[in-house]
Amino acid sequence: MMTELRTIFYVDDDPDDLDFFQEAVDATGQHVTLFQLGDQMIHALKNPPPDPSLIFVDLNMPGKTGLDIIAEIKSSNALCNLPIIILSTASDSKTIDDCKAAGANFYIKKANSVAELRKSIEYVLSFDWINSFPPSSLYVYNPQK
Repeated sequence: MMTELRTIFYVDDDPDDLDFFQEAVDATGQHVTLFQLGDQMIHALKNPPPDPSLIFVDLNMPGKTGLDIIAEIKSSNALCNLPIIILSTASDSKTIDDCKAAGANFYIKKANSVAELRKSIEYVLSFDWINSFPPSSLYVYNPQK
């Protein structure tokens, strides 16, 4: 288990999903900042602190969608190297391919429990995001591994 303290940003329009994410991240000992709107998170990214080491993004949100957020982050010289992890209920190959093409670094289908969500977050935290991103073969989280 990694011990380095990281700041995680997560944007999701669903208050219940934000609560589950907060609970799951708290169990890992990391710090999380939550946002209900994409614009709020983009504003925080452009006006730190805090500076996130990882960004989790829900796809289906009103206003700025997850794909919009990815595009905005990846088009910014200051932000383009931030790892973006998609956390979505969608699991179809077109959506996953669209996220990968847009520049997302990892894809997780939303879990059915806080314990499953924590396990997926711990898996993401196990990668060395500073020096390399996971290979394409590991782009989609597989809870069986």
